[in-house]
Amino acid sequence: MVALRDYKLQADELPSGYAIDSEQAFGNEAQAVESTTRQPPDPRPADALLEPLEASGRVVRVRQVLNKPGEPEAAELLFNVVLFRAPEGAESALKDPSLVLFTPPDLEITTLAQAPIGDGASAFQLDTLNEVGEVEDRARAVFWRRGRVAFAVVASGPPVVADAAASLVAELAQRADTRLATLPPLPAPVAAPTWMPPVQARLGLYRALVDRTLPDDAFVGFQSPGVDTIGNAELLNDGPRLAEAPISDPAVLRERLLERERRILGIHKEYLPVPEAADPPDTRFPSLASGYHLYADADGAREALAASAAEIALRMIEAIPVPTPTLGEITPPLRLGEETRALTGRVRFDDGLEVEVTTLRWRRGSVELYADVAAAAGADLGELLVRLAQQHDAVYAANPLPAR
Repeated sequence: MVALRDYKLQADELPSGYAIDSEQAFGNEAQAVESTTRQPPDPRPADALLEPLEASGRVVRVRQVLNKPGEPEAAELLFNVVLFRAPEGAESALKDPSLVLFTPPDLEITTLAQAPIGDGASAFQLDTLNEVGEVEDRARAVFWRRGRVAFAVVASGPPVVADAAASLVAELAQRADTRLATLPPLPAPVAAPTWMPPVQARLGLYRALVDRTLPDDAFVGFQSPGVDTIGNAELLNDGPRLAEAPISDPAVLRERLLERERRILGIHKEYLPVPEAADPPDTRFPSLASGYHLYADADGAREALAASAAEIALRMIEAIPVPTPTLGEITPPLRLGEETRALTGRVRFDDGLEVEVTTLRWRRGSVELYADVAAAAGADLGELLVRLAQQHDAVYAANPLPAR
């Protein structure tokens, strides 16, 4: 992930008026799982989605989401960086958009003409149809590659919006590639640690943890958009841009995750208020999240639970997307598992809204469980945090993963 940092879109390359809204990084198994656990879910099994990604030699995908603040009608832009083990894999992505993007089975894909870029380029129109066969949503995309890295710029929205943004997509691709052409070749791929399960086993572990989440309707007045993965690629991508020191140092974070903690993967399930229950109105608060982080052994999980507040904050904001808080220790409102820890902090959004976040974390063997709440400062969600943690713990304790 450190090597891909320079391959991402840079601030001075953003189209006029656009800002980077979010970033995500997906390993192959993470993308396969999220395709089936987010709304609307892909009806194909995760194994079927994983197989072509692995066969192509794909390693990881980084996605940057760009929006125009104050102009919700503007096209949403995506900048994708996808690393393959060999140039042949990146070349195959120019012919098959599913090796880069989430592509539902009913998506209508049309190949378009494209001027040369880099070591090869292609363009596509991707249409989502409604129940009567009309185009409801459209994406215009330009793909290209340099060596074993594939890139894709995508503009999406209603057909008229996406079509109007086609020239913006082409310009952004050319602008980004001008700098990308000057970068040195990537170093050779690094082998996974010996303790890391193979990709098919990781897919199975993801599914096992998904099966141990609470129902979507577990809390009155809340709804869940589904389960998200938290792979090591996600943490390594987000640490340098979101975490506080020393976790913002890529070398420090990598050493923590892969050597000290021997972290395998994680998931989270967020619960958002139904519109009429939002407080303040028209916000995503209060919000709840619960999930798991899985380690190769109990010693690794113990090390992770004792991590610095900066590292805990990074794991927490993967579950509840708020500005990175400075967390402080508090007395846990209840004790669960073999050891328990609680932290809290406040964050301020650009519009002045202050939100208080509290995380309760506990360990059972090689698994770290957690329950998070975020609400407008002054709101008392202590009772709801306890209930969330108790229910989450009960689900796992009734059907724990086999000991590692």
